[in-house]
Amino acid sequence: MSNISNYKISRLKFPLIDLISRYLAYFARIICTLYFVIIFTGVSLAREINIRAGNFEINPSFGITQEFNSNFFSEDNSSEEQPDSEETIIYTPRLRIKYPGRNLILEFDYMSDIKRNRYFSISEDTEDQNVFVGVGLISPGQRLKLTLSNQFLETRDPSSIDIRDALINRADRVENIIKAKIDFKLTELFKLVFKVSHENNRFSERAFEEENTQTLFYNSSLFYQFLPKTSATIMYEVESIIYPDSHVIVPSAKTDGTYRRTIGNFNTLAQSIRTGLSFDATAKLSGDVTFGYITKKPTQSTTGTSKIVKSFSEFAFDADLTWKIRERTTLIAEAKRTIDNVITGSGSFITRSGIALGLSQEILDKFTLYLKSIYINSEYNRDNEGNKRNDNLYGLGISLAYDIQQWIEIKLSYQHKNNLSNSKFNENEYRSNEWIFNINALF
Repeated sequence: MSNISNYKISRLKFPLIDLISRYLAYFARIICTLYFVIIFTGVSLAREINIRAGNFEINPSFGITQEFNSNFFSEDNSSEEQPDSEETIIYTPRLRIKYPGRNLILEFDYMSDIKRNRYFSISEDTEDQNVFVGVGLISPGQRLKLTLSNQFLETRDPSSIDIRDALINRADRVENIIKAKIDFKLTELFKLVFKVSHENNRFSERAFEEENTQTLFYNSSLFYQFLPKTSATIMYEVESIIYPDSHVIVPSAKTDGTYRRTIGNFNTLAQSIRTGLSFDATAKLSGDVTFGYITKKPTQSTTGTSKIVKSFSEFAFDADLTWKIRERTTLIAEAKRTIDNVITGSGSFITRSGIALGLSQEILDKFTLYLKSIYINSEYNRDNEGNKRNDNLYGLGISLAYDIQQWIEIKLSYQHKNNLSNSKFNENEYRSNEWIFNINALF
């Protein structure tokens, strides 16, 4: 596979779209006194209207979003600093093509988010490009299924989840993910699933070299169906993350009674073993629940050799449940506890525990109300200055969607976030309010 660092990505420029965006933003400010933000992204109530070309299904769509954010850079709550607000208009063209054969499945999905800002247009205007290509092969007896896919993303990201500085907030990034999945039905009750993926992330700017990663992920799962719509599962996962361009100062071997300090980096090896239940999606209660232990081991690499520096083991769980209470009422519950990397290549971790509750209520035939609340606790073993840190993020959102026609939908939403931190000087505390008005059409 070609190294993604060799790709030359030219930023797309849209002068006509810039002009249109100014008029649309001006028109939106006249007819709207509030702007609303979508918290339930990636899902549209509007039904896809398939365009047929032989056995191929073609689904183009286009969305326009007008967003207002009261704290664009998630700046801290210090009274000496006034958070920057921003108005953003987002154009989202998308094209999905699918061949749903009995033994062969082909899928192509292209989506772009073209973002134009009013106040930070020079530094923060972006054009994200996301391309997905997948192939599925199914054996005649339906016992073996092989899925291969490649996803390419060109975007602009913060250099770190801990950095929210307006001057260094973003850098161009390209990501390429290759995935393979094998589903093997051993008997009517037992099924094996194997997943392998390779992810390559590279930032374009030299200042963010240490954020570059290469990730290899492996998962094997055994499912046993002990009820018609419920299966027990046991799974084993391995994730290896390499930071090829990260360099940090680490203690080395003892020489003449003293420790010398050398330059190295901390790659990461994570292993997890879990067990749980999987509910069939056709049941009234559907989803997955797994729990077990996860261990992360930073491996110090200096002179071509690696050694384990320090490992962390934590109880982990992952639950995603959907309960259709009534025909028009659906409750969604999510909970997760895991260990994430914090400062890339530094061997530092975050233990994250979070829960989210969402309610979907259909009103009449065309209106749907969404409510969602989140809580996330992030416990750092050390922050970027070596200090202990514990963050608590609270979020609350409400959204109302209206199906104008079968193929077009509008949505109004509001979301509030408040992050409380015990870190020094409270520089990691922030509050933000987001509003949006969105129109999405599926052709």
